Amino acid sequence: MFIQPRKYTTKNKKINISYGLCQSVRENGMPRQKTLLNLGRNFDVPKSQWKDLTHSVVSVLKKQLVFPFHDERFNIWRDYIVQRLKEINYDIYAPRDDRELIDVKNIKVVKTRTIGGERVSLEALRVLGFEGLLEAMDRFGKPEHRAIAIALVIGRMLSPGSELSTYDWLRRKSGLWALLGLAETEPCLQDFYRVGDWLYEGREYLMDGLLGQAQQLFGFRPSIVFYDLSNTYYTGRIGSSELLRYGRSKEKQKHCPLVTLALLLDGSGFPREVRILPGNVSEPATLEWFVAGYAKDRPTIIMDAGMATKKNLTYLASKGLDWVSLERTLCPAVPDRKPDASFVTATGNEHEVWELERKARRRQVQVVSKARKVIGDRILKRRRDKLEQELSRLAEGLQKPGRLKNYDKVVEKVGRIKEKHLLHYQYDIEVIEDEDTSNAKSLHWSHNKHYQEASKASGSYILTTSHTDWQAEELVGKYHQLGDIERTFRSLKSELGLRPIYHQKDDRIEAHLFLSVLAYYGVHVIRTKLKEAQIDDSWDTIRSELSTWMRQTSELPKTKEQSIMIEKETRWTDYQKEVAGLLRVKKGPCRQWRKNKMKTKV
Repeated sequence: MFIQPRKYTTKNKKINISYGLCQSVRENGMPRQKTLLNLGRNFDVPKSQWKDLTHSVVSVLKKQLVFPFHDERFNIWRDYIVQRLKEINYDIYAPRDDRELIDVKNIKVVKTRTIGGERVSLEALRVLGFEGLLEAMDRFGKPEHRAIAIALVIGRMLSPGSELSTYDWLRRKSGLWALLGLAETEPCLQDFYRVGDWLYEGREYLMDGLLGQAQQLFGFRPSIVFYDLSNTYYTGRIGSSELLRYGRSKEKQKHCPLVTLALLLDGSGFPREVRILPGNVSEPATLEWFVAGYAKDRPTIIMDAGMATKKNLTYLASKGLDWVSLERTLCPAVPDRKPDASFVTATGNEHEVWELERKARRRQVQVVSKARKVIGDRILKRRRDKLEQELSRLAEGLQKPGRLKNYDKVVEKVGRIKEKHLLHYQYDIEVIEDEDTSNAKSLHWSHNKHYQEASKASGSYILTTSHTDWQAEELVGKYHQLGDIERTFRSLKSELGLRPIYHQKDDRIEAHLFLSVLAYYGVHVIRTKLKEAQIDDSWDTIRSELSTWMRQTSELPKTKEQSIMIEKETRWTDYQKEVAGLLRVKKGPCRQWRKNKMKTKV
C-alpha cells in the first residue's frame, strides 16, 4: 500500500489536491496501480508519516500487535482507513498478481518434434502444386491418401530410407503428422506401401505436372536436356525380380545385385523423365528409346563420353537432334599455336579453346581449363610418383639379400605393376638379365613421347557437338551444366535415400526409387530459391540447420492436481530465419491448455 496525491482542477479553475490509498497489482501480465480508498482533500497526515501509516494499517489488518502513535491524527486516520477497508471487504491476503504460480523445479518437456524442415519442405511442395496434382488422380480421392503421399515425399527429403524407416520417423520424431492432420487417424504401414505404389503408377502425369509448374515458377525453356544413368545396389538375395541383376557397380558393390536408374534432366536441373532398368543393362543402348519421345521438341542432348557412341550420334543425326558430348578417345597434347578463343567464366576460371575440326553438323574443339589443369597436374604427379616408387623399390631389391631377384619373377612383377598403374604406357621399362645367373641384373625405365604429351594434355578435354554456330563460351558452359546431373545423382544416392534397396518385388523397387525422384523436385525448388539469395549450401547442410527448429510440449505444474501445458516452437537461429523468410514460411501458433491429473481411488 501507499498514499498518492492527485491534482485536479475545479470549475473555477482552482487547482486542488486529493489523496488516495493505492496498491500495486499485476493484471494480464502488466503492472498497474489500483485505488483502494479515496481519502479526500482533507487528509492532513504529514508526508513523512505516510509510510508508517500504511505499515500500521497492514499490521492491523493482519491482526498483529500495534502500539498507539504519539500523534492523535495518525491514530484517527489509521482506524478510519481500517474501518473503510473492512466495509468494502478488502482481503489483505488476496493475490495481487493474476499470473499463475508455477512449480519451477518440476517443469519438464514431455514431447519434442522436429518441425522446421517439415514446414520448409511442405511449402516447396505447395509451390509445385503437388497436392493439386494428387487431387486430380482417381487413386487420391481421400484426403488421408493425399496426406500420406505428401508425408512419403517429405520423409524421403528429411529422413531418407525405406518406407518402414519413414513410417517410424513420422511416428517418433517428426511433427509432420500434426501438420498434415494425420495425428488422429494414425495410418498403418501398409497404407504407406500402397500409396507409394499409386505414386509410381501415375509417374508420367506427376512428372509432366511438376515440370510444367517448375517452368512457370522459374521461367525456363525446355531447350536443353541432360541424359545419364546410374545404379544402386540391393543387399539381399535375388528372387523372381526382373530388375535385380549383377553388373558393373558404380559404388564398387560387386557382390550385390543392381538396379539402374535412367534420368533425363531439363536444362533447369529438374527431372524430365525417369525410368528404372535392370542392373545389367547396356547404358549406351538405352539412349535411342529413351529420347525417342522428345524428338518433336528438338532439344539439344548433352551427355558424357559413355553415351557418345558412333551409333548413338548417328541416331541423333537421323532424328535431327543436336548434341554436345565429351570425346571418348584419349585427349592429345594441346596444339602448339595460339588458342582460337579464350574467356573467363563467372567464377573466375580461365579457359582456352582450340578448333580441331569443323564440318557440317560436326564440330570438335579442345578446351583447357586453368583450374582443371592445376588439379590434373597434381593427380598426374601423384600417379606417376606411385608407379616410380614401386619400380624403384623393385630395382633396389635386386642388390639386397632376401629380395626378389629371379629374372622371370622380376619380369612378372613388372607386368603386375603395369596392370596396376594405367600410366605405364608413358614409360619404357627394361629388365636386364645377368648372363652368369638366372637373376635380373638391373631395372631401368625412362620417359617416352607419351609422357610429354600427357603433361601437355593435362587439364584439357575434347568436346564434340552438332552446333557449329555456337560460340566457344556457350558450348563449354552448356557442357559444364552436365555436372548438374552428376550432382543430382549424388544427391539422390547420398542425401535422398536412393541406396541401398531393401525391397524384393519389382513394383516396390520402382516405387522406392521414384519417391527419391519426387523428393528431389522439392529439394531442387528449395535450393534454387536459396541460390537466388547467394546461399549455395548442399541439402545436407540445409537439412541439418533446420533440424534444430523444433516444436516442444512443456508441462508446467501449478498444483499437485493441475498443470499448464504449453506447445511452442523453438526460437529461430539466424540461418533458419533467413531460410524461412526466403521461402515465406511462418511459425505455428503457441497453444496453451490445462491438464488435470486423475485422482486415484484407494
